[in-house]
Amino acid sequence: MKTNATHSDCSAHRVSDRYGDSTKDAARPLAIVLLCMAAQAVPALAAPQSVTAELARGGTARCEPALEFFCENIHVGCSGRSNIPAVTFDVSINADQAWLKQAPDHGKPVMAPRSGPIEWAAGADSVIVWLRPPPGYLKISSDGRYSFRQYSRGTATMSYGKCH
Repeated sequence: MKTNATHSDCSAHRVSDRYGDSTKDAARPLAIVLLCMAAQAVPALAAPQSVTAELARGGTARCEPALEFFCENIHVGCSGRSNIPAVTFDVSINADQAWLKQAPDHGKPVMAPRSGPIEWAAGADSVIVWLRPPPGYLKISSDGRYSFRQYSRGTATMSYGKCH
């Protein structure tokens, strides 16, 4: 028996005979059923959850800076390197609040724990954490890229990196 199983064939449990001219709903060989089940399960296993989706479910993300220091501006490279160190930190979110704390394995503590209310973009494509004191924000996109802006020591500084 020749089989032509496609995704739509799997949902209808159809198998065509060797002539391709009839559909036999009652004839579902075990191999075809197993192949269909495996084909439908693979996309769910292969598609990793976005960072923002994980955070929306109450998860935690680890964020690692691209540079070891904050800059006055990062829109076109690092302009005005500051003396403020950028550290690896963990961010966790519940319904309407986020918490940031320096990763315990990062070494000497240089970042005080911070928190603030959150704002989700449409479709949870990104999240913004409005930090307080000192004021600032952390924006995380669904692919994990982040930008961190803070206002302290009389100036605005920025950092960027990747959360996972």
